[in-house]
Amino acid sequence: YNLGRWVSQWEQTIISVGPINKYFLNGIWTGLVTLEAGPVKMFTGALGTKQTFVQGYNTQTGENCDFYNQGADVCDKGAIIMGKNPFGREWSLKKIEYDVYFEEQFEYDATFNINAVGLPINMVEFSCAATDIFARMKSKPGMWAMAPNHDPITDGGPSSGYAVTGYPEDDPTTGEDERLKARLSDEIIPLPVGGEKATGTYNFFLTATPYPGLAQKVNDPGKDGPCVLGIEGLDPFDCCLTTIFSAAGCKAQQRGHSHINVISRGNATMIVDGMEMIVYPEVRLPLSYTNDVLNFDAVSGTTIGNLAQAGFSCDDIRFKGVSEPLYPPDQANRRRQ
Repeated sequence: YNLGRWVSQWEQTIISVGPINKYFLNGIWTGLVTLEAGPVKMFTGALGTKQTFVQGYNTQTGENCDFYNQGADVCDKGAIIMGKNPFGREWSLKKIEYDVYFEEQFEYDATFNINAVGLPINMVEFSCAATDIFARMKSKPGMWAMAPNHDPITDGGPSSGYAVTGYPEDDPTTGEDERLKARLSDEIIPLPVGGEKATGTYNFFLTATPYPGLAQKVNDPGKDGPCVLGIEGLDPFDCCLTTIFSAAGCKAQQRGHSHINVISRGNATMIVDGMEMIVYPEVRLPLSYTNDVLNFDAVSGTTIGNLAQAGFSCDDIRFKGVSEPLYPPDQANRRRQ
């Protein structure tokens, strides 16, 4: 826990007890020691765009997901995380799992519109109860689908996995794209040399998954399934998870902000010279959004994008309850404890 908080730039106070090898003097001294925070924050920001959160990435092809193939088994949706290595040497991360919270609650009614050739064919009306929970974010194989030029050796290694050996070359005898297969199976995040005298910057993709049990709590009773026509292949998320990032962005835009502050809390596996250890970072970071997240159109840019629309805009999100005021008192700056 201490290492995770250090790389998250937490200043910590620990209790020191000693000595431990002076026989009858053992443990006679107890004191408080302040550990200064790390020189840089390990995760510095995040970005959600139409490509990352609306379309997602196909973990089998490395391309953006088609509108009709959005199932969670092949399509990963989430955000790009930016970071900086606080250490003066390379190392790696894997198996990141974070629960991500907003700094305020969001409560709203919304409409998801589906039309073809300009004619409305279905409107989904729904309500989302107040929550400050966004999603559970994970690193997993397929995370490098968003980075076709990712090279684990030049981007960070050597530390472990492909960062040591590099991705294999394509096999001319079989025609198999071995490099693509290796990139899509890679779960290691290599961190280049950092510290005070080196840049050490890196980025990677985290997949958003539903926070356990949240869909049943925030959606209308019996409406916690896939949002678009109830078909997972069109949208694996419930309507509240589908819309809450856009809702938070719409509220931020009302206030003139280009990002949303979030709290990320969880664990990750740190790899140094082949040795693995679990750390528990807890980070407050800005989650930036693009305008195409606020004007959510799931089929734009796909094969049917010229004929149909499926989505919503800020005008379709109607805040209420705890979110109704533009600046909720004592909530806009509240940090989840």
